[in-house]
Amino acid sequence: MISAVITAGGKGVRTGYKVPKQFLTVFDVPIIIYTLQNIAKIACIDKIVVVVPDGWQGFIQAYAEQYNIKKLVEVVLGGATRFESVFNGVNAIMKHLDSQNPRECLVGFYDGNRPLVPESVTLDAIAAAREHGAAVALEPCYDTMLECDGDTFVDQVLDRSHLYKGQCAEFHNLEVLQELQKLAEKETLPDLPLYALLLHLKRKLAFVNGSSKSFKITTADDIELFKAMVKADNAQLMQN
Repeated sequence: MISAVITAGGKGVRTGYKVPKQFLTVFDVPIIIYTLQNIAKIACIDKIVVVVPDGWQGFIQAYAEQYNIKKLVEVVLGGATRFESVFNGVNAIMKHLDSQNPRECLVGFYDGNRPLVPESVTLDAIAAAREHGAAVALEPCYDTMLECDGDTFVDQVLDRSHLYKGQCAEFHNLEVLQELQKLAEKETLPDLPLYALLLHLKRKLAFVNGSSKSFKITTADDIELFKAMVKADNAQLMQN
């Protein structure tokens, strides 16, 4: 069984808007709904949970009804940390699983403000997680990478051939997730994305190729780019 958790708890201060970026509308549709639709259309994903800040639960549920997103099974509140928010989603998903075999159950994790993750990237991550237990999509850094200390350049150009950006999709089997949750009950873990936490703990993690389409909407410029891409996709659909 394959499920997905969409985390949408960020405040979005870097966009310059008062509304969290994942709830801003593009052509009258919230960005989080584009993300939800994009994941829901993947046939092998059975159930979806969305993690949101307090006050936004009804908003997601209403839009899911409007757009007939039947795979959404629950909307839950985020926690005080990234880890808490993610596992609020995991615990909600576990209530809806048909199988309790930890190795058979895969859970994918997506940022609410990454609305264009290609299906092929998700399918590659699923296949890798089935084999290795955990997998994440990475994209190479193509630009020249410089190291800075505040406003000062460090006299170093980083070797970009060894640098990658962590993206979605990210998938783990339930056995891996349960191990992390038990470990967190015993000790304080760094508040990192799950794939980075696995690397920190020296656990097994597979990598698949990401995509530039999986960019994260963080700034106002990103929103304009997303608008242009949606407009281009709509124009192509009309031509077809």
